[in-house]
Amino acid sequence: MIDRQVVDDMLEKAFGLIQQGDAEAAIVVGKQLLDVRNARGFEIIALAYEQQGRSDEAIAVLKDGVAKVPGAWPLWELLGNIYSDLGELPSAHDAYQKAQSCPKADMSSINYNFAILLKREGKFNEAMSMCDSITSEDLRNKVRVLRLSLMNALGKHDDAINFGNSIIAEIMGQTDLPDEDMQDLARAYAELGRAWWEGKYDRQTAWENAWKALEWDRSDSSALWLVREIIGRKSPQSAMFKLVVEGQWHFALEADKPPPGFITTYEIVAESPEDALTFAQDLEPVDVRPTMKIDSHEELEKCPENNQGVYWRSAYGFYSQQG
Repeated sequence: MIDRQVVDDMLEKAFGLIQQGDAEAAIVVGKQLLDVRNARGFEIIALAYEQQGRSDEAIAVLKDGVAKVPGAWPLWELLGNIYSDLGELPSAHDAYQKAQSCPKADMSSINYNFAILLKREGKFNEAMSMCDSITSEDLRNKVRVLRLSLMNALGKHDDAINFGNSIIAEIMGQTDLPDEDMQDLARAYAELGRAWWEGKYDRQTAWENAWKALEWDRSDSSALWLVREIIGRKSPQSAMFKLVVEGQWHFALEADKPPPGFITTYEIVAESPEDALTFAQDLEPVDVRPTMKIDSHEELEKCPENNQGVYWRSAYGFYSQQG
């Protein structure tokens, strides 16, 4: 039997590769885990496929996994997550219930994702009740932010403003902010902005909170949604454009080196690539905006019913401009 530490090292390597965006290398490690009869290999391969946008293949891998190891709750939970993200809500329900029935299941993790599903179904009070069953301290910030979003969904905007401010103060008071806490902070700012927008019709405060959210997580979907709602612009000529944009950063990132160049990708609904670039520039630092230019663009689909604005943007890819 393979040594447990070896398996743990393989899992750590696989999750690290996924975090780095190297899905193909993660798949290789996932298959190695299956070769030593470790069911987490199914999970790794499915996560890698999902990262590549191959959801159908991820589902097929997980179905194969739960058929062979029906008591593996992480596989059922991940299957539920993928179904939930795809909007296949009854299938997600079934997967989460199967996960809950597995021995030694992490009920806090499963119930957190189940609560997100209930929110997507419009069952806001049920989702709030599900949050009550989540006891994991590791999920504390995520659950509080989910509660905040449910307050907004229920129209309890005054409560959301008070609760949102308390969440932000608590997270900002931490001595260390790992990436996950930064994402939770971003979502808290976005939901606080939503409360000011929908509850108080305060455009300026809503915009300020959306901007703060995007400073902590430049691709936070709730913050980008709020920005589009505030702008509130549609056009029969709108299309979704994928833009690859180059620019120059506004300060040096390394001593004795000039500010680097950067490249980043956006998905934007606009009337033209040039119009899309303007939306992209509006969400970047002021000193960076004049340096931004379109490297390439692609029209993905017509979107006459969608609000215009940024729907997604990648991390910056910095590069040296020396030589």
